[in-house]
Amino acid sequence: MEVSDSRLKYLHEAHRRGTMRAASEHFDVAPSSVSRQIAGLERELGLALVEKGLHKVRLTEAGRLLVNYYEQRNHEHEDLMAALDDLRGMRSGHVRLAVGQNLVNTLLAEVIRQYQREWPGIRIHVTEVASQQVQSLICQDEVDFGLLLNPPQDPQLVDRFSFEQPLRVVATNDHPLARQTSVTLPEILSHPLVLPTGNFRSRQVLDELAAKAGLTLDPVMTVSTVHMLLSCIRARIGIGLMPDIYLSHEPGTENLVSIPIDDEVLSTFSVHLMARRGRVLPRSAHVLIDLLERSIRDSMRR
Repeated sequence: MEVSDSRLKYLHEAHRRGTMRAASEHFDVAPSSVSRQIAGLERELGLALVEKGLHKVRLTEAGRLLVNYYEQRNHEHEDLMAALDDLRGMRSGHVRLAVGQNLVNTLLAEVIRQYQREWPGIRIHVTEVASQQVQSLICQDEVDFGLLLNPPQDPQLVDRFSFEQPLRVVATNDHPLARQTSVTLPEILSHPLVLPTGNFRSRQVLDELAAKAGLTLDPVMTVSTVHMLLSCIRARIGIGLMPDIYLSHEPGTENLVSIPIDDEVLSTFSVHLMARRGRVLPRSAHVLIDLLERSIRDSMRR
């Protein structure tokens, strides 16, 4: 008995995205089309694949076996394509990476420029999102690897390299905190704060620390991009918290200072380049990772 590929992909996406409607939006078809494809697959196999009567898609044991088979086969196909790319001597191919917002932006552009001088046939695809989303894209094999800030532990992911980037207070050079050698969390919260939205890893950690200390976070403004955060700090709307790497290549930061924070958690933040555990990356991705690591290490020594 053969399993229909065209129907199996509908089951996989419905499971991955959680609902028939979300899968239908992905395929740009009506939700009933997704339901019909899965029902057809159930008839072919004579087995129920999705538990009935639920809004969310929940797989039966047979459904889980099929989805696992589909994912494993896709991974094997990617590994085969990566090996063939290597045999072609990197004359063509694609590298996909995700980057946390404002992490090594200018440096990454320089690295890619150097990379494409040596390997002009390789196409680079960069997705810039919040670090939490980077982690999800790696786990789902939407990208080959990602750069993200202080990720929570995930057994699906493995570090390729990391480097320390403590979270610091960023303020204008005439702010009352600007002359201090370090600041505490209560001192920070006594001043107007501009903070990123909750999908930023730095905000999640800050929320957790404040809750544990019985402190209240009440930012005067919440923003969804690092660029806007820096603009608000420059406009003296409030102070912000971010690693120095956000400032190193951002124009218009000459009048800003970064102040160390006297907190064990915030002072041990780090940036990680991560890939999915067990995924075989093409040589083209390994070359870019090595070049990026060397460039970051060199920039930190300056």
